[in-house]
Amino acid sequence: MIKKHPYIATLRVKVENSRQGQNNMWFPISSLLAIFSILTAFLVPSCFVFSAHAKDYDEIIVLNDYAGTSHELKNSVIDKLSASLKMALSELEITHIDPRFSMSADFSENQITSEMAEALKEYEEGQAGRLLVIEVSAAFDIAMPELIVPRVSITDVGTGSIVAVVTTLPILPPFNLPNIDAGAAALARSIAKRLDESGYIVGAGRAKPWGRTPISVRIALEGFAACDQQALLTTIEEEFPGFLGLELEKAPNPTYAIYKYETTASKERLKKWVQLLIAENGAWRRDVVRLYVQGDDFRLQKNQDSTLFKSLCGD
Repeated sequence: MIKKHPYIATLRVKVENSRQGQNNMWFPISSLLAIFSILTAFLVPSCFVFSAHAKDYDEIIVLNDYAGTSHELKNSVIDKLSASLKMALSELEITHIDPRFSMSADFSENQITSEMAEALKEYEEGQAGRLLVIEVSAAFDIAMPELIVPRVSITDVGTGSIVAVVTTLPILPPFNLPNIDAGAAALARSIAKRLDESGYIVGAGRAKPWGRTPISVRIALEGFAACDQQALLTTIEEEFPGFLGLELEKAPNPTYAIYKYETTASKERLKKWVQLLIAENGAWRRDVVRLYVQGDDFRLQKNQDSTLFKSLCGD
């Protein structure tokens, strides 16, 4: 028999007390409504327990990891990055776990404690699917201290093993919400790709937004020096879900190349990811990088005097 965790039991008492209060409030109006409320109090929890235990997909919970981080990073970046990551994952149809755990006192700091770990494992044991904890952290870049590198660690609660550690390109200053949102979008793409490759199904819908029939598109890079080209292609390969392959078709000169890109993602989603990738590197202005899409052709035109991936290729 599974040991019931005191924090979950406390939560259930709160819910039951709340329902009892509702019954007392409605009783004076009509005895019929009171009877209906009582029936609802018994039937609704039963339906909830059934649906919760009927879940046959894997779930995730996003928490913050403040260990070894400065007060500045905790307040200005990690909290915002965590919130933005949840939204970015939802955009990929990956939703985080039922917020019941956030009601526990153990989750007041949004960090994992030993009691919380026990509660999470108990919850996971009652599910058909697996439970994954995604811990969000950030650190100043060693080589370029003015930049912040976002990082997540993904742990399988059932096995206790680390599934993946994911980082992406540094967040560029100023560390405002648009730049943090861009970093979170990159993390979400990488997380989705890693979990898919590891065999996890994180969502009620079996059909992934990138799990379509494979398609081929042509990506033309104009004005991209070798470093920027390599950084862009590496990011696409490592972060874009549904990636199948990239093949060089021709490169008539050092700053111009055309690649054949195979993916199971839709062209609309690919366009959005490329736009976010441009934004992540601070290239919002049209005089830096322009994206043109026509049919199966993607054309990225960059000002040769600028550098897209400054953290990797310099100014």
